[in-house]
Amino acid sequence: MDVTTTQVARGLHFVYTTLANWVVLTDGDEVALIDCGYPKHLPQIRASVRAAVGHDAPVRTVLVTHAHADHIGTAARLVAEDGTVVRCSPAEVAGVRREEKYQVSIGEIVRHPRPAVLRWAARAVRAGGLRDVAVTAVTALDGPLVVAGHRVEPLDLPGHTPGHLAYWLPDARVLVSGDALVTGHPLTGVRGPQLLHPMFHQDCDRAVESLDRLTDLDPRWVLPGHGRMLVVGGAYDGEPGWRLPSGEPVEHCGGHVAADLAAAVHQARGRF
Repeated sequence: MDVTTTQVARGLHFVYTTLANWVVLTDGDEVALIDCGYPKHLPQIRASVRAAVGHDAPVRTVLVTHAHADHIGTAARLVAEDGTVVRCSPAEVAGVRREEKYQVSIGEIVRHPRPAVLRWAARAVRAGGLRDVAVTAVTALDGPLVVAGHRVEPLDLPGHTPGHLAYWLPDARVLVSGDALVTGHPLTGVRGPQLLHPMFHQDCDRAVESLDRLTDLDPRWVLPGHGRMLVVGGAYDGEPGWRLPSGEPVEHCGGHVAADLAAAVHQARGRF
C-alpha cells in the first residue's frame, strides 16, 4: 500500500494513501487524528503516529469529517486500545454509531460496472470496507476547540453526508476538507480539485452548494480525504529548517490564495 507521511506545519502531518487519507496532529506526546482510514489501516495509523512523534503514542482524539468506513474504520479499535475520544458533527453521530448509513451500497456499485469501479470496490473490500465500523461512544462537537495544541474550527459542509465537516486550522492556514473537496480518486483517474462521483453523495445538490463556503477561507494547504495535498497560493516552502522530500504527493494551485481557492472550487464544480 502506497503511504506517505508529510509534515505540513509544526505538529501537523498529512498521511496520503491511494485509498483514503488522514491527518496527524501532535503536541509533544499528545496525538490526535482527523479521520482514521479503513479498518485495515490500523498498522499504517500506528506507523504515521511514530513518524510524527518519533515513537509509539496513544491517540487521544479522533475528529471525524464523516461516518464512512474509509474515514472511521479504525476508530473502534483506537477507542478499545487507547481510550480514544471520537468527536463529530451532531448530525453525524447516528452515522458514526451506524444507526444510520449514508454510504454507497453494493447495489449502487453494481449499477456502475466499469472496470475502474470494480477495481476500486475490490480494494475497498480488502481494506475492510464491509466490516462493522460502529463507534458507540461518540461525542458531538459544539464549536471550535483545541486539539493536540492546535486551534481547530469545524465547518459544516453537508451533502456528501448530512453532517459532513471540514476542519479549519487557522494558525497553520490548513483546511482539512474531508470528502467535500478532493483532488483525486481511483474512480476518476483525474488529478486536481474535484467532487467525488455522484453515487458517493447523500445529496449532490448540497455537496455542490457547500463548496461555496470554502471560498471565504485563506488556506495555504488543503488536505483532502482522497488525493494529493493541494498547495494553494504558490510553491510549497514548509517549515524553516526542513525540505519537502522529492516525490512527495503534492498538487500546486497558482499564486493568489483567494483567487486560486475559488478557481479550485470552480474546477471541482466543472468536473462533477
